Amino acid sequence: MYQSTELSMANGDKIVAYYDEYSHSLEDMIGDYFGVSTLRIDRGHRAIELHTLDNRIEGAIARFKDAFNPYSHANYLELRQHAISRYLHSLGYSCKFVDLRGYSQGDWAELVIYLENSMFETHLDPAIALESTANAIKAWFRGDIYVVQHERKKIWTSGEDTMETWETVDSIGGIMFEDTWEFMSVAYDYFDITPEQTGWKEKEQWLTPKKS
Repeated sequence: MYQSTELSMANGDKIVAYYDEYSHSLEDMIGDYFGVSTLRIDRGHRAIELHTLDNRIEGAIARFKDAFNPYSHANYLELRQHAISRYLHSLGYSCKFVDLRGYSQGDWAELVIYLENSMFETHLDPAIALESTANAIKAWFRGDIYVVQHERKKIWTSGEDTMETWETVDSIGGIMFEDTWEFMSVAYDYFDITPEQTGWKEKEQWLTPKKS
């Protein structure tokens, strides 16, 4: 992701994304509807856990991790995922296995996330919620969490001297996105910005990535 991303408006205002310096917990980001369990993680990281949705699950996952290991089966990862998936489905949960990768070689982990099928009506697909949550966890793990601000230029004068500053009109923090098109969506949704206000006709010109 770009260090900062800027959407310029025809009236001189701009929408800018900055890295959020606040420390957000995973539960802050995805809510309390999902169970999360760490299956593998780089030794330099602590396990990533949320509250379990069922007291039976964490114990069962620990037993599967013990039963399927590099010394017991050549394809232990595949067998472990299959066993965990069947177990969770037997309890009425849907699940997804997520491989996390950060921005350095030692940033990696494998998780399983799960939620109760009964939370959804028949016309909703738990797989969609799991996929969206997996993407949010990946962004959180990499630190791709942003403050998005609507800024307006202000010119200060003192005698013959002038100075330009940018004042914040509105802002929202704890926003996760992975590319400039998602940033564009956030800008339009939260600040009621339309393509016409940018002064550009072509979608590819709406966004100008700022080089670090």
